[in-house]
Amino acid sequence: MTNSILPSKPDNTSLVQQFAPKPRSFNAWGQLATQENINPFAKATTIPIRIFGFTKESFVDGPGIRIVVFVQGCNNVCPYCHNPNSWDINGGDEYTVSEIIKKIKTAYATKSYTGGLNGALPSAQKKKAKASRKIQGVTFSGGEPFMQAAALAMVAKVIKPLGLDITTYTGYLYEDLVKSNDTDTHALLNLTDYLIDGPYIHSQRDIGLKFRGSANQRIIDMNKTRESEKLVLCLQ
Repeated sequence: MTNSILPSKPDNTSLVQQFAPKPRSFNAWGQLATQENINPFAKATTIPIRIFGFTKESFVDGPGIRIVVFVQGCNNVCPYCHNPNSWDINGGDEYTVSEIIKKIKTAYATKSYTGGLNGALPSAQKKKAKASRKIQGVTFSGGEPFMQAAALAMVAKVIKPLGLDITTYTGYLYEDLVKSNDTDTHALLNLTDYLIDGPYIHSQRDIGLKFRGSANQRIIDMNKTRESEKLVLCLQ
């Protein structure tokens, strides 16, 4: 039985089911997506993804310096949400998966200077600053990333070989996501390195927390969780 808290698809056939190689089992798509000899992304140029925003450099959305994709659409509607304009599933701007991949690759390749230092440093210092700047990964935030899990899994599959890790935010709980029979959900989970889960609860707000807004939210080390087959939290 599919977990009822997860968003329904616009039709009865998931994007993964439409574009994954056949006749392989679609229930194994999350595992297939991590195999180098499997390429379910041939039609990525036509697969849409709705975006609320895009940030080339962030220090507050996961470990290290990160590129952030803020997706559009959320059915959690947490009171006092930081991004309420991201709730409307019809809002934001529509791109294709390929366009988002291109934006990420361009941001990763461009050596900018954090803090508006471009043009303010002598050339030798600029060169040093450029060399020291390193993007660690890409963060999927929102909105609710798991409402567009298939598209984001396709993005993650392409960019992880660049050496970038994936942090995914969600208003759902890890325990609910792993129980789901939704193949797109598992595809994104299997490609995520750090999962920050749970709804924002204003009564538990804590501005001293890293990468989170309220104390109920957790940073889960997904690689160690998969290895140990039990939930492993990142120590903060």
